[in-house]
Amino acid sequence: MINLFKLVLTTTVIVFLIACSNGETDTQQSVTEETSTESTTEETPLQGTAQLGNLANAQVEIYEIEENGSLTLKWRETTSSGDTLNEIGKFSLHNKELVPDKFYLYKVIGGEDWDANDDGVKDPNYTENNGIIRAIAKGVDIKDIGSNFKITVVSEILYEKVANILKYNFNSTTFENTLN
Repeated sequence: MINLFKLVLTTTVIVFLIACSNGETDTQQSVTEETSTESTTEETPLQGTAQLGNLANAQVEIYEIEENGSLTLKWRETTSSGDTLNEIGKFSLHNKELVPDKFYLYKVIGGEDWDANDDGVKDPNYTENNGIIRAIAKGVDIKDIGSNFKITVVSEILYEKVANILKYNFNSTTFENTLN
């Protein structure tokens, strides 16, 4: 519990500092833990990370959020497994296919948590994850942040903040303002 609190607190401080240094807050910074300074090209397929501890063999569903708030399933992925934490939890962001001005919901379901105690060291055995974590971001922001896009407890908290707007009486302006 203390590690989760530290993660949320650290991420919140990082997002706040980045937002202050830019003079604005944007969705990419709200949904992720880190920002990318590297530029990405349309030819480069980017990978995000599903991370409670890193989640192997989790199902990833990527939805496009329509103008009326409905969800259209676009892609399904399975997160990677591997020998190190850096290899575990990767999935395609489908950056080439993302429409810059559209919002996308990334939903990670289940998987094998290989760092359940969040100490940055791969556990000898995985812990089964039966939960769901989500992230919402605009196509342009996902492309900008690139491979630093992470679906985490923090992105889930932000999703929960806008979930009712998405599900009931969707208004795109209210939705975007709340995310920002």
